[in-house]
Amino acid sequence: MREDHCPFVGHVNGEVGRPTRIRRLFLPALTRSPSEVAPLVLSSLVPRFLVDKNELLESYLNSDPIIQFQHWFDQALDQGVMEPNATTLSTRTAKGVDSRIVLLKGVEDNSFVFYTNYNSHKSQQLLSDGHCTLLFLWLEQQRQVIVRGVASKHSEAASDAYFANRPRGSQIGAWVSNQSLPVDSREVLEQRLAELTALYERNP
Repeated sequence: MREDHCPFVGHVNGEVGRPTRIRRLFLPALTRSPSEVAPLVLSSLVPRFLVDKNELLESYLNSDPIIQFQHWFDQALDQGVMEPNATTLSTRTAKGVDSRIVLLKGVEDNSFVFYTNYNSHKSQQLLSDGHCTLLFLWLEQQRQVIVRGVASKHSEAASDAYFANRPRGSQIGAWVSNQSLPVDSREVLEQRLAELTALYERNP
């Protein structure tokens, strides 16, 4: 059975650089009055990265951003950065921008590949408007990489091959619930999981 997951790929138009500070972030109006919520004061937090461990000079960078990304990614992997392939995917919506974490699954033909459900919010947003960004943040190395581009579907063959190589438990987990849709209860999820597990134990 082919899963309804697909890889989206975005052609690179990226930038490399160090993490920058966000001066201020304005959120949409909330249902509660600001006076009902205690302020969160973080000004006393001391940055842990007080020493510049990775001096960045233009002469250090490869002129090909893909090669530079692969070099930095390999360093993050070798130095034990947790989930170095975790990246923030930002997509356009009718009301603004949505962001969430996805996992990079490869770099092919100058494109970054990740997988998601066709019916998820992010898929629907990308199908409506493919413009998106990926943000890789490796705090331990004081580095970030921003990839800007247009996402498109990969081939069905690639999607099938990816899903076929996932562990059976991971495959079943993808079928248990409809991504991005409300869940009636945990009991419903557990019942669905038990049904699918039993089904594929009988029909491996």
